[in-house]
Amino acid sequence: MANEAGMEVKEVIADKANSSRENIDNMNAQGIQVVSRLSSSLINGKRTDNKGFEFNKDAQMYQCPVGELAVRKAKTFSERIKEPTHLKQMEFEASDEF
Repeated sequence: MANEAGMEVKEVIADKANSSRENIDNMNAQGIQVVSRLSSSLINGKRTDNKGFEFNKDAQMYQCPVGELAVRKAKTFSERIKEPTHLKQMEFEASDEF
């Protein structure tokens, strides 16, 4: 869109929600550097210390040991940090340029 308006875009600053492999690959294919931290779920994987909380698949929410449902719906992620795109982005995050 910016290129169509005659602007040259070299970098895009984004939040963690926009650090998907698809977004990073699309920007890189256009020669645009994505300045965004990767989602912590991509780096650390799924949370394992639930302290008695169980995921209720029907409600798509966590349920505490007393039976109360979480206030917010749980988000699930299927991407793993083993993707070459994310590994390259992690290297960029560790650089002085980031």
